[in-house]
Amino acid sequence: MQKLLWLFTILLTITFLCCKKTSNPEPSIVGNWSVDSIQQGGNLLFDPTFTTIYRRYSGFAYFWDFRQDGNIYVTYGVTYDTIRNYSVVKSASGKDYLKSQPRLNYVYSQSYQTDTILGLSSSKLILTSPVGGESIFYFSR
Repeated sequence: MQKLLWLFTILLTITFLCCKKTSNPEPSIVGNWSVDSIQQGGNLLFDPTFTTIYRRYSGFAYFWDFRQDGNIYVTYGVTYDTIRNYSVVKSASGKDYLKSQPRLNYVYSQSYQTDTILGLSSSKLILTSPVGGESIFYFSR
């Protein structure tokens, strides 16, 4: 009887260990993100220094709300804007890019703007944007 109980305990332990789910879902960009800070630098070849041009506690609330409808709804203080048709695209090299309509609507601008996703977790997002020199956006949830 004791051998049977021992065998049952071993089989039960093996069953629990084998059935343990270890898959972690990839973090999603969908949701409301607060802009913590924005750093802007000049041309990386000639002026590699970065200056913080926005901090979260500088008086204005700044949010990007990534929605499943393909739009990003931006709130900066009392100003609202919409960035249309975004998608997350993976390049052949494995980098993730945020592709969207350009935020600067110049006649000669390209049809899409591409920002590099430097980091994405369930609570942090870091984007680098080529608009107006090199800008790095730091977000949190």
